[in-house]
Amino acid sequence: MECPNCGAEIEGRPGLCPLCGFELPMEREVHRCPACGAKVAEGAETCDMCGAALVEKGGASYLLVAIESLLVVLAVVVLLGSIWLLRPREVPPSAGPLPTPIPTSTPTPTRPPKTPTPTAT
Repeated sequence: MECPNCGAEIEGRPGLCPLCGFELPMEREVHRCPACGAKVAEGAETCDMCGAALVEKGGASYLLVAIESLLVVLAVVVLLGSIWLLRPREVPPSAGPLPTPIPTSTPTPTRPPKTPTPTAT
């Protein structure tokens, strides 16, 4: 590059000429169309020359983000549900050991059973 003020040869892209101190114009990055190579404005979505798309459409990526988010939520629900199911249960305190049942005998009748009395016909 050559300084437009003094003509000194300048290597690289400095902001000032090392000999005369002239402020050198900054070179902007040139955006080009990947299809035809024409210059395009920064932030343009399509090329004015050939109509090629300059930015990728994110339709599929939104779907992937939605699916990944759904899977994360599902994994969290499964994890919390398994923790809840496997939590230790509280056993109510007991008053002591349960009493053992004592067998009781049923009394047998001491009188003989009554016999039916005959009725007159």
